[in-house]
Amino acid sequence: MSYRFLLIGEQPQKSSPLLTWAKSLQRTGNSVEFIPDLGKISTRYLIQKIKETDAVIFQGYKDISLYEIRQLSLVSIFNKPLIRKWSGSDVLYCYNYKKTYKRSKLLNNLVSQNISSETESLINELKKINFYCTLIKPILSEPINFPVTNKNLPQSVLVYLPDGRENFYGYNQVNQLIPLFRNLHFYIIANTKNLFDIYPNVTNLGWQDDLDKVWKKTGCLLRLTEHDGVSRMVCEALVRGKYIIFSQKLDGCWQATNIDSAKQHLTNFSKIQTINIKGLKAAKKLLTPHNDKILLEKILASKRYISYYTKFKCFLIFILTSFLIITSNNNESSNKEN
Repeated sequence: MSYRFLLIGEQPQKSSPLLTWAKSLQRTGNSVEFIPDLGKISTRYLIQKIKETDAVIFQGYKDISLYEIRQLSLVSIFNKPLIRKWSGSDVLYCYNYKKTYKRSKLLNNLVSQNISSETESLINELKKINFYCTLIKPILSEPINFPVTNKNLPQSVLVYLPDGRENFYGYNQVNQLIPLFRNLHFYIIANTKNLFDIYPNVTNLGWQDDLDKVWKKTGCLLRLTEHDGVSRMVCEALVRGKYIIFSQKLDGCWQATNIDSAKQHLTNFSKIQTINIKGLKAAKKLLTPHNDKILLEKILASKRYISYYTKFKCFLIFILTSFLIITSNNNESSNKEN
Protein backbone atom coordinates (compact mmCIF):
# COMPACT_ATOMS: atom_id res chain seq x y z
CA MET A 1 0.00 0.00 0.00
CA SER A 2 1.29 3.47 -0.89
CA TYR A 3 0.96 6.50 1.40
CA ARG A 4 1.29 10.26 0.90
CA PHE A 5 3.35 12.47 3.18
CA LEU A 6 3.65 16.24 3.49
CA LEU A 7 7.06 17.52 4.64
CA ILE A 8 7.20 21.04 6.08
CA GLY A 9 9.97 23.29 7.33
CA GLU A 10 12.98 23.32 5.02
CA GLN A 11 14.07 23.32 1.41
CA PRO A 12 14.67 19.84 -0.07
CA GLN A 13 18.38 20.52 -0.67
CA LYS A 14 21.10 17.88 -0.88
CA SER A 15 22.23 18.26 2.73
CA SER A 16 18.70 18.60 4.14
CA PRO A 17 17.80 16.12 6.93
CA LEU A 18 14.16 16.29 5.83
CA LEU A 19 15.13 15.32 2.27
CA THR A 20 16.90 12.27 3.70
CA TRP A 21 13.65 11.10 5.29
CA ALA A 22 11.75 11.87 2.09
CA LYS A 23 14.06 9.58 0.09
CA SER A 24 13.63 6.85 2.69
CA LEU A 25 9.83 7.08 2.45
CA GLN A 26 10.05 6.97 -1.36
CA ARG A 27 12.18 3.82 -1.18
CA THR A 28 9.27 2.09 0.60
CA GLY A 29 6.92 3.05 -2.25
CA ASN A 30 5.35 6.25 -0.93
CA SER A 31 4.96 9.75 -2.36
CA VAL A 32 6.18 12.94 -0.71
CA GLU A 33 5.56 16.66 -1.17
CA PHE A 34 7.45 19.60 0.34
CA ILE A 35 6.22 22.92 1.73
CA PRO A 36 9.48 24.66 2.71
CA ASP A 37 7.87 27.87 3.98
CA LEU A 38 4.34 28.03 5.43
CA GLY A 39 4.39 31.81 5.09
CA LYS A 40 4.39 31.57 1.30
CA ILE A 41 1.16 29.62 0.89
CA SER A 42 -2.46 30.37 1.73
CA THR A 43 -4.35 28.67 4.55
CA ARG A 44 -6.82 27.29 2.00
CA TYR A 45 -4.00 25.66 0.04
CA LEU A 46 -2.49 24.20 3.22
CA ILE A 47 -5.82 22.70 4.29
CA GLN A 48 -6.18 21.14 0.85
CA LYS A 49 -2.75 19.55 1.14
CA ILE A 50 -3.42 18.32 4.70
CA LYS A 51 -6.62 16.61 3.53
CA GLU A 52 -4.70 14.86 0.72
CA THR A 53 -1.91 13.50 2.93
CA ASP A 54 -1.64 10.61 5.38
CA ALA A 55 0.75 12.39 7.77
CA VAL A 56 2.66 15.66 8.10
CA ILE A 57 6.34 15.75 9.08
CA PHE A 58 7.79 19.01 10.42
CA GLN A 59 11.46 19.95 10.82
CA GLY A 60 11.91 23.04 13.00
CA TYR A 61 15.14 24.79 13.94
CA LYS A 62 15.74 28.02 15.85
CA ASP A 63 13.02 30.36 14.62
CA ILE A 64 9.58 28.76 14.91
CA SER A 65 7.03 31.53 14.39
CA LEU A 66 3.57 31.84 15.93
CA TYR A 67 2.22 31.78 12.39
CA GLU A 68 3.86 28.39 11.76
CA ILE A 69 2.39 27.03 14.99
CA ARG A 70 -1.05 28.31 14.06
CA GLN A 71 -0.88 26.71 10.63
CA LEU A 72 0.43 23.42 12.00
CA SER A 73 -2.48 23.27 14.46
CA LEU A 74 -4.69 22.61 11.42
CA VAL A 75 -3.04 19.20 10.92
CA SER A 76 -4.66 17.49 13.92
CA ILE A 77 -7.87 19.50 13.52
CA PHE A 78 -8.24 17.74 10.17
CA ASN A 79 -7.47 14.38 11.79
CA LYS A 80 -3.94 13.89 10.45
CA PRO A 81 -0.88 13.10 12.60
CA LEU A 82 1.86 15.71 12.96
CA ILE A 83 5.34 14.28 13.45
CA ARG A 84 8.21 16.47 14.53
CA LYS A 85 11.61 15.35 13.29
CA TRP A 86 14.43 16.24 15.68
CA SER A 87 18.05 16.74 14.62
CA GLY A 88 21.11 17.70 16.67
CA SER A 89 20.92 21.46 16.17
CA ASP A 90 17.19 21.59 17.07
CA VAL A 91 17.97 20.41 20.59
CA LEU A 92 20.88 22.82 20.96
CA TYR A 93 18.63 25.75 20.04
CA CYS A 94 16.09 24.71 22.68
CA TYR A 95 18.84 24.72 25.31
CA ASN A 96 20.41 28.01 24.21
CA TYR A 97 17.40 30.15 23.29
CA LYS A 98 14.49 30.67 25.68
CA LYS A 99 12.16 31.79 22.91
CA THR A 100 12.88 28.67 20.84
CA TYR A 101 12.21 26.48 23.87
CA LYS A 102 8.87 28.19 24.64
CA ARG A 103 7.71 27.98 21.03
CA SER A 104 8.75 24.32 20.86
CA LYS A 105 6.76 23.56 24.02
CA LEU A 106 3.69 25.23 22.54
CA LEU A 107 4.19 23.34 19.28
CA ASN A 108 4.57 20.09 21.21
CA ASN A 109 0.87 20.24 22.14
CA LEU A 110 0.10 19.71 18.46
CA VAL A 111 2.57 16.91 17.84
CA SER A 112 1.37 13.31 17.61
CA GLN A 113 4.90 11.96 17.97
CA ASN A 114 8.47 13.25 18.20
CA ILE A 115 10.89 11.05 16.23
CA SER A 116 14.66 11.24 15.78
CA SER A 117 17.10 9.10 13.83
CA GLU A 118 20.10 10.48 15.74
CA THR A 119 21.62 9.23 19.04
CA GLU A 120 20.53 8.05 22.47
CA SER A 121 22.27 11.07 24.03
CA LEU A 122 20.05 13.42 22.00
CA ILE A 123 16.93 11.59 23.26
CA ASN A 124 18.18 11.98 26.84
CA GLU A 125 18.85 15.70 26.33
CA LEU A 126 15.30 16.16 25.09
CA LYS A 127 13.94 14.24 28.07
CA LYS A 128 15.73 16.63 30.45
CA ILE A 129 13.68 19.51 29.06
CA ASN A 130 10.46 17.46 28.99
CA PHE A 131 10.29 16.45 25.35
CA TYR A 132 9.71 12.73 24.87
CA CYS A 133 11.07 11.44 21.60
CA THR A 134 11.18 8.04 19.86
CA LEU A 135 14.62 6.97 18.63
CA ILE A 136 15.02 5.00 15.42
CA LYS A 137 18.19 3.89 13.65
CA PRO A 138 19.91 6.33 11.24
CA ILE A 139 18.30 7.00 7.88
CA LEU A 140 20.48 7.66 4.83
CA SER A 141 19.51 9.51 1.67
CA GLU A 142 21.13 6.80 -0.44
CA PRO A 143 22.04 3.19 0.37
CA ILE A 144 25.78 2.73 0.94
CA ASN A 145 27.64 -0.41 -0.11
CA PHE A 146 30.12 -1.90 2.32
CA PRO A 147 33.71 -1.84 0.96
CA VAL A 148 36.32 -4.58 0.64
CA THR A 149 38.09 -4.80 3.98
CA ASN A 150 41.71 -5.43 2.93
CA LYS A 151 42.80 -1.92 1.83
CA ASN A 152 45.28 0.31 3.62
CA LEU A 153 44.21 3.82 4.59
CA PRO A 154 45.81 7.08 3.42
CA GLN A 155 47.40 9.23 6.12
CA SER A 156 44.92 12.06 5.62
CA VAL A 157 42.08 13.67 7.55
CA LEU A 158 38.74 15.01 6.25
CA VAL A 159 37.18 18.04 7.99
CA TYR A 160 33.73 19.52 7.30
CA LEU A 161 33.71 23.27 8.05
CA PRO A 162 30.76 24.82 6.17
CA ASP A 163 30.69 28.53 5.37
CA GLY A 164 29.16 30.56 8.17
CA ARG A 165 29.18 27.71 10.71
CA GLU A 166 32.90 27.11 11.13
CA ASN A 167 32.94 27.60 14.91
CA PHE A 168 30.03 25.21 15.45
CA TYR A 169 31.93 22.53 13.52
CA GLY A 170 35.15 22.91 15.50
CA TYR A 171 37.25 25.55 13.71
CA ASN A 172 39.21 26.53 16.84
CA GLN A 173 40.17 22.95 17.68
CA VAL A 174 41.09 22.14 14.08
CA ASN A 175 43.23 25.28 13.94
CA GLN A 176 45.21 24.02 16.94
CA LEU A 177 45.58 20.47 15.64
CA ILE A 178 46.78 21.07 12.07
CA PRO A 179 50.25 22.50 12.94
CA LEU A 180 50.82 19.66 15.43
CA PHE A 181 50.38 16.95 12.79
CA ARG A 182 52.48 17.95 9.79
CA ASN A 183 52.74 14.24 8.94
CA LEU A 184 49.00 14.16 8.18
CA HIS A 185 47.26 15.91 5.29
CA PHE A 186 44.00 17.72 6.05
CA TYR A 187 41.22 18.12 3.45
CA ILE A 188 38.74 20.91 4.25
CA ILE A 189 35.35 20.73 2.52
CA ALA A 190 32.19 22.89 2.28
CA ASN A 191 34.15 26.12 2.77
CA THR A 192 35.18 28.78 0.23
CA LYS A 193 37.58 30.85 2.40
CA ASN A 194 40.83 28.89 1.89
CA LEU A 195 41.08 28.12 5.59
CA PHE A 196 44.50 27.31 7.11
CA ASP A 197 46.20 28.02 3.77
CA ILE A 198 49.45 28.96 5.53
CA TYR A 199 49.99 25.27 6.23
CA PRO A 200 51.40 23.03 3.46
CA ASN A 201 49.51 20.00 4.80
CA VAL A 202 46.07 21.54 4.12
CA THR A 203 43.97 21.44 0.93
CA ASN A 204 40.67 23.29 0.65
CA LEU A 205 38.26 21.46 -1.65
CA GLY A 206 35.23 23.74 -1.36
CA TRP A 207 31.74 22.29 -1.67
CA GLN A 208 31.66 18.70 -2.91
CA ASP A 209 28.50 17.24 -4.45
CA ASP A 210 30.09 13.81 -4.71
CA LEU A 211 32.38 12.71 -1.88
CA ASP A 212 33.44 9.37 -3.40
CA LYS A 213 36.70 10.76 -4.75
CA VAL A 214 37.41 12.54 -1.48
CA TRP A 215 36.78 9.41 0.58
CA LYS A 216 39.29 7.46 -1.54
CA LYS A 217 42.11 9.71 -0.40
CA THR A 218 40.90 10.02 3.21
CA GLY A 219 41.75 7.81 6.16
CA CYS A 220 40.04 9.65 9.00
CA LEU A 221 37.06 11.96 9.58
CA LEU A 222 37.58 14.69 12.18
CA ARG A 223 34.20 15.96 13.42
CA LEU A 224 34.40 18.13 16.54
CA THR A 225 30.98 19.74 16.59
CA GLU A 226 29.42 21.64 19.48
CA HIS A 227 26.38 19.35 19.20
CA ASP A 228 25.56 16.55 16.81
CA GLY A 229 23.55 13.52 15.86
CA VAL A 230 24.48 10.65 13.56
CA SER A 231 25.34 12.61 10.44
CA ARG A 232 25.56 11.17 6.94
CA MET A 233 29.30 11.88 6.87
CA VAL A 234 29.85 9.79 10.00
CA CYS A 235 27.80 6.95 8.50
CA GLU A 236 29.71 7.13 5.22
CA ALA A 237 33.03 7.06 7.05
CA LEU A 238 31.97 4.01 9.10
CA VAL A 239 30.86 1.94 6.11
CA ARG A 240 34.09 2.75 4.27
CA GLY A 241 36.25 1.57 7.14
CA LYS A 242 37.57 5.04 7.97
CA TYR A 243 38.45 6.15 11.47
CA ILE A 244 36.22 8.82 13.01
CA ILE A 245 37.27 11.26 15.72
CA PHE A 246 33.89 12.43 16.93
CA SER A 247 32.65 14.79 19.64
CA GLN A 248 29.76 12.39 20.33
CA LYS A 249 29.78 8.85 21.69
CA LEU A 250 29.06 6.32 18.94
CA ASP A 251 30.11 2.70 18.38
CA GLY A 252 33.01 2.41 15.95
CA CYS A 253 34.21 5.99 16.60
CA TRP A 254 36.85 7.54 18.83
CA GLN A 255 35.16 10.09 21.11
CA ALA A 256 37.00 13.40 21.56
CA THR A 257 35.52 15.52 24.33
CA ASN A 258 38.40 18.04 24.37
CA ILE A 259 41.50 19.08 22.45
CA ASP A 260 43.77 16.66 24.36
CA SER A 261 41.69 13.60 23.50
CA ALA A 262 41.55 14.74 19.85
CA LYS A 263 45.37 14.99 19.84
CA GLN A 264 45.67 11.49 21.25
CA HIS A 265 43.32 10.02 18.66
CA LEU A 266 45.14 11.74 15.79
CA THR A 267 48.42 10.38 17.17
CA ASN A 268 46.93 6.89 17.23
CA PHE A 269 45.59 7.28 13.70
CA SER A 270 49.00 8.39 12.40
CA LYS A 271 50.40 5.00 13.50
CA ILE A 272 47.66 2.95 11.79
CA GLN A 273 47.41 1.82 8.18
CA THR A 274 44.70 -0.84 8.32
CA ILE A 275 41.01 0.01 8.06
CA ASN A 276 38.64 0.48 10.98
CA ILE A 277 37.27 -3.04 11.49
CA LYS A 278 35.29 -2.03 14.59
CA GLY A 279 33.72 0.75 12.58
CA LEU A 280 32.65 -1.64 9.84
CA LYS A 281 31.04 -3.96 12.38
CA ALA A 282 29.24 -1.04 14.02
CA ALA A 283 27.99 0.17 10.63
CA LYS A 284 26.51 -3.22 9.76
CA LYS A 285 24.48 -3.15 12.98
CA LEU A 286 23.51 0.50 12.67
CA LEU A 287 22.71 0.84 8.97
CA THR A 288 20.38 -1.70 7.40
CA PRO A 289 17.70 -1.54 4.66
CA HIS A 290 15.18 -2.40 7.39
CA ASN A 291 15.63 1.13 8.82
CA ASP A 292 13.42 2.54 6.03
CA LYS A 293 10.59 0.19 6.96
CA ILE A 294 10.89 1.12 10.65
CA LEU A 295 10.61 4.84 9.84
CA LEU A 296 7.43 4.23 7.84
CA GLU A 297 5.91 2.10 10.62
CA LYS A 298 6.63 4.73 13.29
CA ILE A 299 5.07 7.51 11.23
CA LEU A 300 1.94 5.50 10.47
CA ALA A 301 1.63 4.52 14.15
CA SER A 302 1.37 8.24 15.04
CA LYS A 303 -2.25 8.19 13.89
CA ARG A 304 -3.33 6.49 17.09
CA TYR A 305 -2.21 9.46 19.19
CA ILE A 306 -4.91 11.73 17.76
CA SER A 307 -7.85 12.07 20.19
CA TYR A 308 -10.75 14.46 20.66
CA TYR A 309 -8.73 16.08 23.44
CA THR A 310 -5.81 16.61 21.05
CA LYS A 311 -8.09 18.20 18.48
CA PHE A 312 -9.57 20.44 21.17
CA LYS A 313 -6.09 21.59 22.23
CA CYS A 314 -5.16 22.27 18.62
CA PHE A 315 -8.33 24.32 18.14
CA LEU A 316 -7.52 26.40 21.26
CA ILE A 317 -3.94 26.94 20.07
CA PHE A 318 -5.22 28.03 16.67
CA ILE A 319 -7.40 30.67 18.37
CA LEU A 320 -4.62 31.71 20.80
CA THR A 321 -1.93 32.12 18.13
CA SER A 322 -4.36 33.95 15.83
CA PHE A 323 -5.08 36.42 18.64
CA LEU A 324 -1.36 36.89 19.40
CA ILE A 325 -0.56 37.45 15.73
CA ILE A 326 -3.32 40.07 15.39
CA THR A 327 -2.19 41.80 18.60
CA SER A 328 1.43 41.84 17.44
CA ASN A 329 0.46 43.27 14.04
CA ASN A 330 -1.65 45.99 15.69
CA ASN A 331 1.24 46.94 17.99
CA GLU A 332 3.59 47.20 15.04
CA SER A 333 1.11 49.43 13.19
CA SER A 334 0.73 51.69 16.25
CA ASN A 335 4.50 52.02 16.62
CA LYS A 336 4.83 53.03 12.96
CA GLU A 337 2.12 55.69 13.33
CA ASN A 338 3.82 57.11 16.43
